[in-house]
Amino acid sequence: MKPCIYLTQNPSPLKHTLSDTAILLFSRSVRAEAHAKQLRDVPDPGVQTQIAHKMIAHTRKIARASGFPVIFFSEAQQQGAHFAERYIHAFETIFAAGYSRVISIGNDCPDLKTEDLLEAANALQHQGMVRGLATDGGVFLLGFQKDAFKRHDLLQLAWQTDQVQAQLAQLYPEGAILSVQRSDLDATADFDYWANTCCKSARLFLQLKSLLTRRVQVFECPIPANTVVLLGLSHLRAPPFAA
Repeated sequence: MKPCIYLTQNPSPLKHTLSDTAILLFSRSVRAEAHAKQLRDVPDPGVQTQIAHKMIAHTRKIARASGFPVIFFSEAQQQGAHFAERYIHAFETIFAAGYSRVISIGNDCPDLKTEDLLEAANALQHQGMVRGLATDGGVFLLGFQKDAFKRHDLLQLAWQTDQVQAQLAQLYPEGAILSVQRSDLDATADFDYWANTCCKSARLFLQLKSLLTRRVQVFECPIPANTVVLLGLSHLRAPPFAA
């Protein structure tokens, strides 16, 4: 199955000058994500699924607002025996489509801003790698120029651990770092931290809060559309001289 490309109807002003850049949304599907990240305080599978749906939809909306093509890789498109192989394959697939810069994000960073993607895109004009540091020692964003993509070395990294930041810094000592750190949500404790530090009027916070019952302790507080075009990857090439 080919990955889907979401095209925005409101291109960023940077679109024309950074037309060789695309956003990789590397994520499980809603159902698979809900199954994989079972919050101990949310026993209802239906609520789990709705939380996963809200997170993925929120991330897709933020990414589309950047003006860059957003290429979605769910488990249906991912290829490889383990995370590193699947992740590297996604980058290589997009590079092979004609893009020279790829910025990857996951679905679990609720504070991701479109400005983060634009900052990363600008950084990749001058440096081979850019990363956004997550508060747990990982990264919430990672981008590469095609010519700086070190496939063999990247396959050896301890992905999905708190060692990733240090290993990327060693592999790319000149790599750019975004000006902000962000939290990602992998477990109940992450939700607790985010809920206590985020803006309580934020749309995503209110949406997730509304899904939970009063017995749930995820949040320590009382619990009371644009049109997109879907295209197969093989039908879209980067503009002549995109991640």
